[in-house]
Amino acid sequence: MKPTGPSSSPDLRRRLMASVAASLAVPPLAALMPATALASAWPTRPLRVVVGFTAGSSPDMLARTLAEPLARSLGQAVVVENRPGAGGNLGAEFVARAADGHTLGLLSNGPLTSAPFLFPGLSFGSSSFRPVSLVATAPLAIVAGLAFGAERPQQFFDALKAKGERCNYGSVGIGSAGHLGMELLQSKLRFTATHVPFQGAPQVVTALLAGDVDVAMLPLGPSMPLVRSGRLRGVAVTTSGRSALAPELPPLSGPPTGDLDIEVWNGMFLPASSPPAHAESLSTSLREILQSPEVRQRLFAQGWRAVGTAPEVLRQRIRDDSALYGSMIKARGIRAG
Repeated sequence: MKPTGPSSSPDLRRRLMASVAASLAVPPLAALMPATALASAWPTRPLRVVVGFTAGSSPDMLARTLAEPLARSLGQAVVVENRPGAGGNLGAEFVARAADGHTLGLLSNGPLTSAPFLFPGLSFGSSSFRPVSLVATAPLAIVAGLAFGAERPQQFFDALKAKGERCNYGSVGIGSAGHLGMELLQSKLRFTATHVPFQGAPQVVTALLAGDVDVAMLPLGPSMPLVRSGRLRGVAVTTSGRSALAPELPPLSGPPTGDLDIEVWNGMFLPASSPPAHAESLSTSLREILQSPEVRQRLFAQGWRAVGTAPEVLRQRIRDDSALYGSMIKARGIRAG
């Protein structure tokens, strides 16, 4: 006699086999989830935002303004970490090498666009990062110590040419917008000045106040309060038209400089090894934050125009500025040392 029971039924066996086959054909749950859902699992612990300049510098204040709303958006603490030096290159290098999955970089344009042309031996390049969002932009202010004795742009230009190599100008590092902007000004006005690099804008301001350097192109945040209080002399803003961020300063337009537009920007980056979904998630959060009237007003008060973009917009900005600064560095024969 053949055994009887559920296990011996041909129909039941076929149904069981079909059920097993169907279960094997179902993809894992993660494969069915959209990228945004997968990204929601990140971050899983506190994030650190690396800034390549000193505490109190303009990029540092920008990062600290974003830290709290970003923490609320992502559900994790956000800590700002300063790693100053080499015009922001040390901080950028640290971010490029980070492998913990929770390190971001608020990086200025110098390390991404001009540094590769000035430092051929750099251990990083633009391909070392995954762009997230263009965060904020601003022109620079041309400022001078009170002893320089030039109040209007033409007087200032005449004084620069008269002083020549005896003129010292400060910047936040080789390859920074302030350094390359002053080099461009020298090429327009046909004079030569001596470059003195510092670790950050607060150190440049201190040197200006002490008379250790004569002039500088600086971000508006650390420079304009001192211009408005009469402790530094504001000469011009590095745009071809007046800037709402510093309306009291005339623009660099017309002879003898032509129309110059020199802008500094800061973008948020992840290491290149980071998943694209993390960059998209972070970009979405930043764009929402940078649309907040409160955040926009705080950044405006610091001398920044809040932006907030998709990753590709920041990637294209790097390409455009690299072409601009690369050609200028080559034409001027600028070297790192």
